[in-house]
Amino acid sequence: PVRVELRSHAVIDDTEDPMPPARDLGRGRFAPRLLESIDRSLRLRGTERIQGSRELLEALRAGSDQSPSAVSVGASEPSTKRAIADGMGEKSGSEPTVPEPRHGGRWVGWMTLASVAVGLCLALAAWWSQGSKQPWIRDWEALDGGIEDPSFADAAQAYIDQYREVPEAGVWVARAEGLMAKLRELESADRTRNEVGESWTNSLGMEFMWMLPGRFLMGSPEGEEGRELDELQHEVRISEGFWMGKYEVTQGEWEAVMGANPSGFKDCGPRCPVDKVSWFDAEQFIRRLNGRESGKGYRYRLPTEAEWEYAARAGTTGARYGKLDEIAWYGGNSGFETHPVGEKPANAWGLHDMLGNVSEWTGNWWGTYPSGLVTDPQGPSTGSSRVYRGGGWDYAAGHVRSALRAYVSPGRRSYGIGFRLVRAK
Repeated sequence: PVRVELRSHAVIDDTEDPMPPARDLGRGRFAPRLLESIDRSLRLRGTERIQGSRELLEALRAGSDQSPSAVSVGASEPSTKRAIADGMGEKSGSEPTVPEPRHGGRWVGWMTLASVAVGLCLALAAWWSQGSKQPWIRDWEALDGGIEDPSFADAAQAYIDQYREVPEAGVWVARAEGLMAKLRELESADRTRNEVGESWTNSLGMEFMWMLPGRFLMGSPEGEEGRELDELQHEVRISEGFWMGKYEVTQGEWEAVMGANPSGFKDCGPRCPVDKVSWFDAEQFIRRLNGRESGKGYRYRLPTEAEWEYAARAGTTGARYGKLDEIAWYGGNSGFETHPVGEKPANAWGLHDMLGNVSEWTGNWWGTYPSGLVTDPQGPSTGSSRVYRGGGWDYAAGHVRSALRAYVSPGRRSYGIGFRLVRAK
């Protein structure tokens, strides 16, 4: 015997059924097909159970088909004679005698036992189904697992208020209260530790801005000017906050870590973004910087493509987070050279030069976008080209957009590509 509550918990928690299967308990004593039919009749979820007597009989008959001496239940004598005549007696021209099935009495006994046993199973299944159709269970199934939904808090509180006084619903109410407590803890952690606009500076003087978790539409709508085919618009969820570099990595910061400045625009000065660095070069810089600041509970890395666009948009949904000439150095106003970081206004989340000045490496291999909601997408696991974003000093206006994607071999060094960092756990 298994307590009903344990099976209820298994449905809610999506764990294994605590009830031992009949195929184990009755092995060697009952026909395997009978035991399998019992297990199917008592499965946890109603949609997976045998749905009625017809399906039950078909399951039992399937077991009898493997025995050459078994006769199908409900088969009429004439049809049986015809089947035998078609297979054996046509050439002789005479109707053969239909043999009596061997062990017929034993088969009838098995069928009687099977009918009784499965009848009990169906009765138990009906009783179990009745319990699972209680309104608090149905409402819980619609509620559970949706903690990332913005409307979850209101829905969960309404559920708790509705069923708090129903004794039978106690286990589900307790779980709803647990999820509410978890949500409050997550919200409190983000609210009290880091707010949008909060900054942090490392030992090298590099500044970072806090990005709250959230959702956004990645890619571009079909009517956006300059749109490329690989910008399929889809919803993305960023599940954890992160620190994004306030500025692109500068020539001075690169030289402090690496000891030399590879930039093509050295005359611009130490506050200008580093350029002529490949994706591999950026990774080497990150390894050395992590070595300098090891043991502090965090590490640096390149942003994912989704993190980059989420941070660049800063809650906006248009092609850019402001008027192009005001926010970005591009081919129309740059004089075809880089400029010191931070001279253009920041976006709403405090980040400068997310568009223009130099394009920025991301951690992703290039690949096509998915069509539905994705959480923390990492892109393809392998590839030949790395993605860089944002456009640069040499880009035409139509290509300096939040959604624009560009990609090239990770070994490529260009006067127009640099990078910025993410500080992660």
